[in-house]
Amino acid sequence: MFSLNSRVLSAGLLSLFAFFHSVNAEPLRIAIVYGESGSAYQEFIKAFQGNVSMQHKVRAHREGDQIGDDVDLVIAVGMKAANLQATLDRPVLNVFVPRNGFEKLQRAPSPTFSAIFMDQPVQRQLALIASALPESTTVGIMYSTPPAELDSLRKFTAAISLDLNEHLVDQQHPLAGALSDLLRE
Repeated sequence: MFSLNSRVLSAGLLSLFAFFHSVNAEPLRIAIVYGESGSAYQEFIKAFQGNVSMQHKVRAHREGDQIGDDVDLVIAVGMKAANLQATLDRPVLNVFVPRNGFEKLQRAPSPTFSAIFMDQPVQRQLALIASALPESTTVGIMYSTPPAELDSLRKFTAAISLDLNEHLVDQQHPLAGALSDLLRE
């Protein structure tokens, strides 16, 4: 799933930069900063560089590397990179970050510090499961606090002919036990 997302994200960003390029004749100087060396991150960086480097100047930097002041845009890949870039006063686009993590960054809202979230709605995840595993009849969900969309989730699973097993995880119902019960069901 990350493979598709990194290519789609790269293509979407390419469209955005094509717009900026038409407005500004000078190529953008883009620094990609990453804190993790996971395959999804590397695939995104490779796809992005392959698609954008013909029109813009793109350099990848490992966290802690000096970027320089001649950068028009920083793309922070992952939460480690987002945390490092949160204190900078330059345009930053964060990718491969969950909404919750981005909102927890200690930074005042700013039009120059934004994100494309990796979170997918639960309904989309369930539709993928139903499509990829058509023989499956049951899915499970664990939560410490019932999600706000739990009622719609129940209706959605019923509509696509999946049984939903729910397990609460708290001090009386530890994660290991809940996971064991869920997998058994």
